[in-house]
Amino acid sequence: MNICVLGSGSSGNCIYIGSGGTRILVDAGLNHKHTCLRLASVGLDLSQISGILFTHDHSDHCKGLPIIYKNNPLPIFGNERTCTGIDIAVKRHFEEWTVFENGSAFTLGDFSILPFSVPHDASDPVAYRISDGTSTIAVITDLGDITPGILRNLLDCDLIVLESNHDPVLLHESDRAPSLKQRIASRCGHLTNEMAADIIEKIHSPRLRKVVLAHISLECNSLPLARKTMCDRLRKIGRDDIEVHLTFQDKPTPLITL
Repeated sequence: MNICVLGSGSSGNCIYIGSGGTRILVDAGLNHKHTCLRLASVGLDLSQISGILFTHDHSDHCKGLPIIYKNNPLPIFGNERTCTGIDIAVKRHFEEWTVFENGSAFTLGDFSILPFSVPHDASDPVAYRISDGTSTIAVITDLGDITPGILRNLLDCDLIVLESNHDPVLLHESDRAPSLKQRIASRCGHLTNEMAADIIEKIHSPRLRKVVLAHISLECNSLPLARKTMCDRLRKIGRDDIEVHLTFQDKPTPLITL
């Protein structure tokens, strides 16, 4: 399997995952132009994508869908409330949704895909556990709390894309409105750097080789701080063999291969 985070953060979220003949996107929060350019950076184009999985209906995860779909009609997947929420958010009704149920695995090409619920202030947000039979990747961003179900679904992954959104002190000192600060810090908001590290400490297994830190706030966090927090925790638990990768709002990551 290989993965490229095309964009991560408030400017737009989109992740490419591929294995064998199956290539998917998780979310479509970048516009059509940037999605195409960033896919091209890893030698791909939209015509090669097998489908798009959606995590939730916030605009930074779905706003690119109408034009992407107009130019490349792709299979699109979400749970019922997310599909309805995205239709409302992008002001278009898509008859073509493939609707799944949270907690029920389904197949897309070479992938077995398990969507599972996460706490976030969206219609019915999910994370994904995606396996090609050899390797397993989890994509879990946009959540404010850690639940037993989340930890269970992250066990025995080879790579985890994990939100490391903010630092509480930097959030408090930021110029954001008090109501937004409260939302971000709530259990339906976003994870702190330390909470992301807590997750990895709780679920790491010998299989876990790579952690990709995502949805890093530019105002309430920093790339070096997010990386340092995770690396310090990995060193503390004797797992500095795990690679830590950063993601960006304005450019894709290099292709990461398992």
